[in-house]
Amino acid sequence: MTQPDLHLPQVLAEVRQQAVDLGQSAWSELGTLVDTLLPDPMEPTALLPICTGMACGASCEQLVQPTAALVIMAASLRILDDCADEDNPDALYLSVGMGRAAHAAAALSLVSAGTFAGSGTFLLEAYLQSYLRICQGQEEDIRGTARTLEAYCKVVESKTVVAFEFAALTGAWLSSSDELAITRCRQCGVHLGWMTQILDDIEALWFPDSYSDLDCGRLTYPVLYGMEIDHPQAPLLRELCTMEVYNTKQICAVLDNMGVRHHLISLALDHRDSALKMLDAPLHGSGQSILQIWLDWVFRDVRHLLY
Repeated sequence: MTQPDLHLPQVLAEVRQQAVDLGQSAWSELGTLVDTLLPDPMEPTALLPICTGMACGASCEQLVQPTAALVIMAASLRILDDCADEDNPDALYLSVGMGRAAHAAAALSLVSAGTFAGSGTFLLEAYLQSYLRICQGQEEDIRGTARTLEAYCKVVESKTVVAFEFAALTGAWLSSSDELAITRCRQCGVHLGWMTQILDDIEALWFPDSYSDLDCGRLTYPVLYGMEIDHPQAPLLRELCTMEVYNTKQICAVLDNMGVRHHLISLALDHRDSALKMLDAPLHGSGQSILQIWLDWVFRDVRHLLY
């Protein structure tokens, strides 16, 4: 695996500043808002389009602005998600109001769209389709109508997997015309999307910041998976999930007796390994090396999810 000749904290700082500048290019207060919203330093997860772009032979410098546009896109979606879920104590709407937060989300989505428009029709259309699908997935998630694993997976494909797929596609498409390389990078993003959702669902059920998914009436991957597997306690789990109010503590205990948490961690690790494999030779090794750093950061304390 080729080691990247990059100082990644500096790259993340450049991406962050470019994102602030993109907001500033619309109007000054929007740039200030972006500066307030984004963590400093940025998390390594922002590096995905740089991973796939460099895997396809591009230089890091070529990828900073589109990566910043993806950061802006993610910020707009996060604002909307917080407005819908009302479960984030640091949500923007709590400080500026629901109306101004929604207005900021709309503005940021257009700022990122304008940036992608400068890269050609294909990427702009991909952005618009991806953003629309993510909104559709979030709408389905808010309604909470998925009561089977198959139905929930369709929601996840829209609200989460599409976002990672588009981020991975962006870096690859801007760096190469090789259809096989672009396809492999897109598939890398798909695996990362599933990995992220599985880990998020585990954390949101067993280790919530405030209310768990079950407390909010949501059945997510761990519960829906447990309800469908062949296990002696699956009937009990299904019965517990027919109650008007879910007993989160009891359901989690049953899931642990069934080994669901350990299985899903293993599944997330499989997606991690598959994502890395997608960036293997003949793609350039520096992209895979950066992705490995990104994944090491994601899994830095995964053990706490098991106990």
